[in-house]
Amino acid sequence: MSVYDPYKVRLFIVLWASIIAVVALACGGGGIASMEDGRGDHTATLLADGRLLVAGGRDSKAIASVEVYDSTTGEWTASSPMAAARFGHTQTLLEDGTVLVVGEASPELYNPVSGTWSSAGNMAYMREERHATTLLEDGRVLVTGGISEIDGFKETVGFAELYDPPTKTWEPTGDMTEERERHQAVLLKNGTVLVVGSRNDKPYIIGETTAELFDPATGTWSEASKLPNDHGERFTVTLLDDGRVLVGGGGTRGRTLAPNITASMDIYDPPTGEWSNLGDMTSKSWGHTATTLRNGTILFVGMVFVDIYNPNTGTWTRVGELTEARNGLHTATLLENDTVLIVGGDNITYGRTGNVGGREGLSSVRVYDPAEEW
Repeated sequence: MSVYDPYKVRLFIVLWASIIAVVALACGGGGIASMEDGRGDHTATLLADGRLLVAGGRDSKAIASVEVYDSTTGEWTASSPMAAARFGHTQTLLEDGTVLVVGEASPELYNPVSGTWSSAGNMAYMREERHATTLLEDGRVLVTGGISEIDGFKETVGFAELYDPPTKTWEPTGDMTEERERHQAVLLKNGTVLVVGSRNDKPYIIGETTAELFDPATGTWSEASKLPNDHGERFTVTLLDDGRVLVGGGGTRGRTLAPNITASMDIYDPPTGEWSNLGDMTSKSWGHTATTLRNGTILFVGMVFVDIYNPNTGTWTRVGELTEARNGLHTATLLENDTVLIVGGDNITYGRTGNVGGREGLSSVRVYDPAEEW
């Protein structure tokens, strides 16, 4: 008759866990060490020293915790938390290596050397969420649109403000041509900023998608015409190596669990100022991420599928599938070792009318390695 030996049981568990970890690290698409806190709707920024800063997000509620990933050791380290819990905020790496966080509360600055946070001054209109931030060529940061509190009411705004890092001051600039939220902004190679968003005048409708251009030299906006396709929200805007801009996917949630999603792609050519239809993605997609790889191709990480798009040939390659639903609330960041870290996300349950019934942040991390099979 065998005798129960708790020491041998513990040893077996440790050895088995080690084998699983080694297999995961050796396989493309495998997991790496999980974060301490589960989170989705967070931000992730590659620091100047190659580490990855992940801040805020939400589990069942907003969180303020911060973790830093070091690809040389494969480990996560807790850093000082933000002064305020945030989700749906933005995070911008400044020229001096610090990181500006905007949204949900007063803006803050993160110092990667000391691992501490400090105030980044006061905006004219604090952004709750759904705004966009863009680092300009002169080092200033442009914040556009989003949700702000006006006379005690939360409203979609068209305001734009500029942050000057040396003085840590904010200055209003010209308003956009229309109020926007859940829009996207990208710095073009000529130094202007392209903003893309939709007019969601009616609930549950994707709405007409338009674009406009900001000139930092004059602080003024001009229309950049309507896109061939409508993208709603949760689409991606990607600057290609040749200077064109790719807009992919998007949609809006309907009255039932089934959202209205598109697979359409459009492309913008800055020299001509014209948009053109580029065909469709491999499937309808919203809440996906689009990460430009070193070779100029784009890694799309969606709700289920992981694909690579080659803008030079217009072709798609299926990489694999996610084994854990992240509900489009993950981040995907290219690291210095050419891998892409897919971090967090939310496990969401919905009620009968499509409202969120429950939310659980994910601490798991996946890695895309171009040298390995998914």
